[in-house]
Amino acid sequence: MTTLSFNEIEVSVRKAGIGAGLPYGIANEVGRAAEWLAIAGLPALATCGSALEASLEGRTALGRGTDTGAGWTLAPPAGIPLCACHAGVVAADLLNAGSTTVRLTSVASPVLVVALLATISEAPAVSVLLGDTHEGAPSVLVTAPTVSLLSGIELLDWTGPADLLIELGSVAPRPAPLRVYADRTARDTAFADGAPVEPEAAEVIARLMARTLVPASEESRQRGAGAGRIDSD
Repeated sequence: MTTLSFNEIEVSVRKAGIGAGLPYGIANEVGRAAEWLAIAGLPALATCGSALEASLEGRTALGRGTDTGAGWTLAPPAGIPLCACHAGVVAADLLNAGSTTVRLTSVASPVLVVALLATISEAPAVSVLLGDTHEGAPSVLVTAPTVSLLSGIELLDWTGPADLLIELGSVAPRPAPLRVYADRTARDTAFADGAPVEPEAAEVIARLMARTLVPASEESRQRGAGAGRIDSD
């Protein structure tokens, strides 16, 4: 199995996001989220590649935000899940702007949303529940960059489409976590060894990256594509 550095994972996914048609800012955040997923021991390229392909092919959609007075709700058009790339960034930005509650309806990749919150959120703590109720729902606590599993199934098993309830929280008191993702010790170990990536997922990312390229021609060179004409350029 191929091993990539975390910088290679971040840069590759960012470029793949641009190839998938994401705005640069969102593509950049998805690249950072991919690095977080890899450090956490989760399948970074597979998670992000699947989300990016779905966005490019129109199998996920942007949502419409509604301020309910008790928080924001982001919901997709009927029959199409929310794009996690956009929804995760929007949720983090709303929390950073002062909102206390964000509900995401039918988001395609809950795991990617959690990763985006872990890399973007500026709040001391954010709780994320799988489902739209507190009753027995799997939940994590995001205290960036660490994510603690508080109840329910492993984060990798948070498959979509699914609803997410995202709320500002407090660090304590909280129950002991069932598992901690991307803590400081894990980051140090992971940076020394790199991250294994699956060939199939790497191929998806490579195809999306290739969409940012243009054929070599005199016109493309004049417009700045490719290397310089001499080695010192």
